[in-house]
Formats: sequence, C-alpha cells, structure tokens
Amino acid sequence: MHSDLLNFPVNPFFLKPGFHLDFYATFEKKEGGVEQIGRNLTSAIAGSPEAWTEKVFNDIVKSIHQSTGAEIVYLEGYPEPVGTPWFDQ
Repeated sequence: MHSDLLNFPVNPFFLKPGFHLDFYATFEKKEGGVEQIGRNLTSAIAGSPEAWTEKVFNDIVKSIHQSTGAEIVYLEGYPEPVGTPWFDQ
C-alpha cells in the first residue's frame, strides 16, 4: 500500500524584538484504485491529511505561546483560520 507524502518545512526568521515563523505543508494525496479502501480506512482512524495538517499547525503555535508567552499574530495563509484556534482549548 502506498501512503500519502507529507512534508512540514518550518523556517524561523529571528528579528528584533522577536521572530517570524513561516511554516507550510505540502502533500500528495493519492486517490482511486484498489488501494483507496486502505486509504479510506486509515483516514477514518487517523483523520484526513488536511485535518491532521491543520491540527499540527495549531498545536505548534499553541505550544510556542504556552511555553514562551509570546504574542501570536497571524499574517497570512490558506486556508485562513476562523478565529484564533491556537488559543482555543
């Protein structure tokens, strides 16, 4: 069975008085064929790559905020988050 390919590049830029963090995800999502049954089962258990990617991003930002007390400011991205999910419990 072939899995989806998922990459999480993270690029920190240290600025005065703080830093700017760029991170993004790229993934190749295979669909169709006999192997789709296994992919559907895996997504049902572990979640879709899209949902998992968004959760990882929010967890990274939440962890930075909790460990440093840093002010978090969203600049741009796609899809644009609704509210501030990195502060939500």
